[in-house]
Amino acid sequence: MNDSVLTPENNEGMAVEGVSVMYGKIPAVNKLSLKVIPGEIVVLVGHNSAGKTSVIQAVATRSRWTKVTGSVFFYGERIDGLPTRERWARGLRLVPQGRQIFPSLDVEENLRVVSDNLSIPWKDAINRARELFPQIFRKRTKVPAGNLSGGEQQMLALARVLIGKPRILLLDEPGLGLARAAIRELVKVIEDLSERGIGILVADQGVESWVKKMVRAYVMVRGEIAGETLDSQEVEALLGITKNLS
Repeated sequence: MNDSVLTPENNEGMAVEGVSVMYGKIPAVNKLSLKVIPGEIVVLVGHNSAGKTSVIQAVATRSRWTKVTGSVFFYGERIDGLPTRERWARGLRLVPQGRQIFPSLDVEENLRVVSDNLSIPWKDAINRARELFPQIFRKRTKVPAGNLSGGEQQMLALARVLIGKPRILLLDEPGLGLARAAIRELVKVIEDLSERGIGILVADQGVESWVKKMVRAYVMVRGEIAGETLDSQEVEALLGITKNLS
């Protein structure tokens, strides 16, 4: 599948080539390949336990507990051997499932943790956050993050990964547990980011929220890519979804 995904010579975007992931002796992902180009919204879609999170984590982070083989190229540079911080510094960012914000810290402090870790000037970080998320970063900066609504927490998690110069964003089920109105607001923000030239890879259980703007969906079944398509009905067919059409 996808034999020539994105050669390093292209020097644009991210290419995942033949990546396999194992937890001890347990295989989670088998020789998966995909690509994300600047300005694209790409969806990695699959049911729970399909391996989506394993792919996202393997691309964005390095863990001593996970064995990852294959290659990840980022703007022509092979990065799969780099520490997590070095991948982030190059502009590859992850919003994990569950957001993983610091609930006892206020909104600004959550942002400052990442800003300091990446050695990004604080003024630049907060100005960008206020531009993209005015409701939180102009009105609720001193509110503990744990007191925010689910949608606000997701926006905070997104604001943190936008510090500096992100080039590719990985989002692991960003709408999980959110109300529909919050999901619609989140989708608009992500679409705006893609229009600014940031490549987006979204791991999700369906494509309903993304179908208007996505350029393709990779359908993942039992750790492998079952197909690549832009058609939502084909996505459902590949996932084995049946609908009552009566």
